[in-house]
Amino acid sequence: MINKNILTIVFGMIFLISFTSAFTPYPILNGTAMGSDLSYILVYTNTITGGWAILLMTIAFFMVVLLGSMFMQLRFQGRIKFEVHFAASSFATLGWCAILSTVNGLISPTYFLIFIGLSIMSVLWLLLSSD
Repeated sequence: MINKNILTIVFGMIFLISFTSAFTPYPILNGTAMGSDLSYILVYTNTITGGWAILLMTIAFFMVVLLGSMFMQLRFQGRIKFEVHFAASSFATLGWCAILSTVNGLISPTYFLIFIGLSIMSVLWLLLSSD
């Protein structure tokens, strides 16, 4: 008769082997190793679109934060102060760009410098606003 502990160990090892084989990396797709993390898929998408995918995703992130914060203030206070939301969304986007710049090939340094300039100009606009 087979011992229950041995049977449990054998089935556990079979499960572990099948579980780890499910997460093996995907094959190379057009010269890009896919599957070890999400950055490879994003770099591949950015490469085949000529650098437009991440830029458009960053602009969409900026617009979502801008419109979300504007409508939240409109809902709570009944008015909108656009320069505050523009500064908040530009700094959130600058943080997003800083995260994206850690992966080589995701965001161009030119675009990163543009978003730094946008953040500086939004702060100046916020400081010079009359309200």
